[in-house]
Order: sequence, then structure tokens, then C-alpha cells
Amino acid sequence: MPNKYFCIRRLHYSLVKIHFCKVNKGVCLCIFLRVHVFGACLGTERARGLAQTLLNVPYGESEGEKLDVYVPTTTSLDVPLVIYLHGGYWQFLSKEESGFMAVPLVHKGVVVVAVGYDIAPKGNMDLMVSQVRRSVVSVIQQYSHISGLYLCGHSAGAHLAAMILSTDWSQYSVTPQIKGAFLVSGIYDLLPILSTYVNEPLKMTEEVALRNSPSQLVPQLKLSSSNCDIVVAVAQKDSPEFRKQSEDYYKTLESTEGLKVTLEDVPNTDHFNIIEQLVDGDYHLTQVGTPIPTSFSLFLLIYPFLFLLLLLLAPPYLLPPYLLPPYLLPPYLLPPYLLPPYLLPPYLLPPYLLPPYLLPPYLLPPYLLPPY
Repeated sequence: MPNKYFCIRRLHYSLVKIHFCKVNKGVCLCIFLRVHVFGACLGTERARGLAQTLLNVPYGESEGEKLDVYVPTTTSLDVPLVIYLHGGYWQFLSKEESGFMAVPLVHKGVVVVAVGYDIAPKGNMDLMVSQVRRSVVSVIQQYSHISGLYLCGHSAGAHLAAMILSTDWSQYSVTPQIKGAFLVSGIYDLLPILSTYVNEPLKMTEEVALRNSPSQLVPQLKLSSSNCDIVVAVAQKDSPEFRKQSEDYYKTLESTEGLKVTLEDVPNTDHFNIIEQLVDGDYHLTQVGTPIPTSFSLFLLIYPFLFLLLLLLAPPYLLPPYLLPPYLLPPYLLPPYLLPPYLLPPYLLPPYLLPPYLLPPYLLPPYLLPPY
């Protein structure tokens, strides 16, 4: 059962930090995350009950540089791994509420890693981007046996995931081969938020915003992540700015030759439940974003060819009768119309092929009839 005390404690911690905040031109907006935080906590506790967990695994020296790893109960090492980056406007939430998406994935043999990073005001934008990039390097080094690496980020986490895709990996010890990225309701151009309340704890300058805007780094993304399947998802009821940013970023990527990108406009969702519903295995985005283990996808690809090869090369005694040609079937398995006359039972033979002593009297010619 979920630990409700844990969930309420995390909820209280989040609400202490979330009050009425000033946005464009002094308009006040109450950021009401109660349901989101509570639901994410419950999902995370549920995931911790379903999977083997490695909590607070360090990937750096800072207190905030920790990973929570959710491992499926499988003996196979050839498993896909999904890195999840939480949202919260770069200043709320943490990895402690970010394990919920492991609920449907661990059942499918997928490892899920929730990344912690230093949110504002402790961390600034440059630091957060550096931390999540180093977290990917650490995961690759610790789990080099995985079959594929995938990213998923929501809101601010989608921005950080896009920044990972746009990394110049020559500055690092490894070059991750990221197979897929799932960017959910993200921000890809930081310039519009410079004058909003979001930037108050971040204290970004225009220079910082530009170098950390994925929309400005598409050429580098093409160099680093051209083999990555990118899904840009946006909620139907997202704010106009979130929708605009997702659509603009998608169009920029789509117009760049060599990139594989799709746009998912998810109906009947808002900025929060578009990601919360990932706990449901039947949810549209869960199915779109779930990686198939490499061994299974390879089996699906080659199965028809293996079947044909079996038919061509297998000795007859290994094939089921319905796949054998008639000339290789034993007589007792042949249908009557394929049996030679001498192998047919008498009741199936035509009269002209029956010996006289097996014919009924009314079919015998007179000279063969007995005297009586």
C-alpha cells in the first residue's frame, strides 16, 4: 500500500513553496499543484512496491545529484532504460515524486531512472543543464549492458531532455546512443520567460537564456541525436504559450533534414494530467512512449523468415502433417481421394475395382452368380 504519510509530507513541502506568483504584467496566478503532487507521490510509492529500487544513487558530488533506479524483476540484462526528468518550472518538485511512470514500464521489462538535480534558487540554469547531462553519462557508465537508452521529460524536464539531445558529447567521456526522446509539454525557448515570475529565482540573463534554449541548438541536436526518434507531446488544454512552444519546436525539428520527429496533441488533458496518466498502461502516451525490448522487437522482425527456413530445411519427421506434401505423408494420414486404389478400404473403392467376392449380388454379372 502507498505510504500516505510520505505523500502528505511531500505535498506539504511543495505547497509551502508554492504561493501566489506574479506573472506577465502583474496578473496573479495561483499555481495549484496539490492534486499533481499527491498523485505523483502515490504513483511513486506504488512503483517502489512493484520494482526493485536503488534509491539515492550518486552521479556527482552535490547533495542534489542523485538517481532513483526502478529495476524490473527480470533475469535479462538486455533491457531498455528510460531516464525521467521531472518538471516544476526548474524550482519545484524532485525525484522523490518522479517514480510514477515506472508503474507500467517495469512490468514490460524496462528500467526507469528518475534524476534529481539542484532546482532554483540553489541551482541556476547552467548548473541544471550540466547536471542532467552528467547524469546520462553516469547511467551509461553504470548500465552499459542495456539494450537502448530513452529520455522522458515533462515541462521543465522536457526542456532539460531537449538540452541533453543537443549536447556536444566530445566534452564528455562517453557518447550516449539515445534511441528515443519523449518531450511532454515543454519549454524550448527561454527568452519569453525572462520577464516572468519564473525567472525570479533563476536570475537568467538573455545570454544564459539563449545558450540554454533548445530551439537555438537544433544544428547541434542534428549532429548528436540524428538517430533518435523524438516525440513532442502537448496537452489539449495546455496554456497558449506551452502549445506554441511545442508546435514551434516540432516544426523546427521537422524542417531539419535527417531528424525523426512526431507531434502528439493529446486530447482531454491539461498540463499536469498529461504526465500523471503515465501510470496507466492503457494510456495513449504510455503506449506511444514505451520502448520494446530489443530482443523482442528483433524476434518479431525475423520470425517470418525463421518460419520459412524451417519449412525449407527441416526434415519431414519434424514438420506437422498439414505442412507436409502428400507424397511424404504416410498412407494413414492421406485423405481418401489422395490414396492409390490398392490402399483404399473396400467400402471406398468403386465397384469395378472390387474383386467379385466383395461385390453384392445385384452388382454381379449373371455368369458370376452362384446357382442358388
